[in-house]
Amino acid sequence: MQPGAEVELTIGDVAFGGDGVSRTSDGCVVFVPSTTIGDSVRAEVVSSHRHFSRAVVRELLTPGPGRCEPACPFYGRCGGCRYQHIDHATQVELKKGQLLELLRRVGRLGSVPDVDPIVPCPTPFGYRNRLRLQAFRPTAGDDRLEYGFCELDNETLFPVDKCPLASAEVNAVLAPAQRSNWARKNTTRPHPFDLSVRRDSTGRTVFFFGRAPRAFTWLTESVLGNPVRV
Repeated sequence: MQPGAEVELTIGDVAFGGDGVSRTSDGCVVFVPSTTIGDSVRAEVVSSHRHFSRAVVRELLTPGPGRCEPACPFYGRCGGCRYQHIDHATQVELKKGQLLELLRRVGRLGSVPDVDPIVPCPTPFGYRNRLRLQAFRPTAGDDRLEYGFCELDNETLFPVDKCPLASAEVNAVLAPAQRSNWARKNTTRPHPFDLSVRRDSTGRTVFFFGRAPRAFTWLTESVLGNPVRV
């Protein structure tokens, strides 16, 4: 399959990492991001290798039964979430299958017993108690700083003022933190610090640039009955 070729594909599986997998009639394996099982798509081949090709969706012809509308406005641009186009129940089953496949193929286990039912997260959004945003200058030589995440290319940064995965308390601090005196001082550094926002074990939501302050209240988790500071 040559780069630039347009093909119609039906997605039969989702690989670890989130790319849909299609197998053509002549045995070619094609990885297609932002697709799920049952999707029928018109796609453009962007790279071809000895044992597989990669393609991007140009048109969704028929959606699969597990497809949903992504909740995040940055989906498709942000490199963080790769499964938001799939509903949560379907994600759980896909990830269970991926685990079993990894045990068989990478772990080389000939016989893998079924795993216990996966317990789905009761709140797939609004749960995260920490965000770390990278500092960057919008243009070369710019005095201003913005804070955000990496795009899908893992190089380009874009500004973020709210993340659907973060708790409401964490999101509420993002904008004030970027307007603070600490943020203004950060603009003068030749290598600016990243911004972290964290809800600590007392329930306070605090922010800091660079390393956490010494006085920061650590979270404590229990692992097999033993307290572990995080």
